[in-house]
Amino acid sequence: RGSSPKPDQIMLSVKGDAAHSMTVRWRTDTTVESGYALYRAEGTAEWSRADALKHPFETDMDESHFFFADMTGLCADTRYEYTCGDDAERSEIYSFKTTKENATEFSFLCMSDVQSGDAEPPADYSVLNGILKNFLAEHPECDFILTAGDNTNCGQTDIQWTGLFEGLKGIMEYMPVMFNM
Repeated sequence: RGSSPKPDQIMLSVKGDAAHSMTVRWRTDTTVESGYALYRAEGTAEWSRADALKHPFETDMDESHFFFADMTGLCADTRYEYTCGDDAERSEIYSFKTTKENATEFSFLCMSDVQSGDAEPPADYSVLNGILKNFLAEHPECDFILTAGDNTNCGQTDIQWTGLFEGLKGIMEYMPVMFNM
């Protein structure tokens, strides 16, 4: 519960051309004032750096900083590795794949009404996690996930959002998730 100096709720999203850029977002507590993502094509040695924009955010549980880093200049249809955080605290290394150049077709999963649990802890989204991992294993062609709303039972409580992000853990770090609220 609540944020810490270590990056959590790490999530990819598309902002622009998915063949040449990817955005990573993460949360820390308010002691962290800046952050950045390091990224590279898988199998290469040199890391590129994308400085992050910081957005303060207050919930019913605590105050946090959300960071957004745009990883740009990417090659189409290429797997990349990335890590995010600051000089003191970094995430583990995750990976993602950019889309094909000038893609005219793509595949995505649209989900809605995934809310689970009460406003009190725990908000358990582990069933969602299992369903999504099974679906994505059966459909590796899926390029991203789109939520069509009703993501939580109570959008005003961080317990629900923390539960949802826990339910997306192991997915949202590797595949873009686009929220429609």
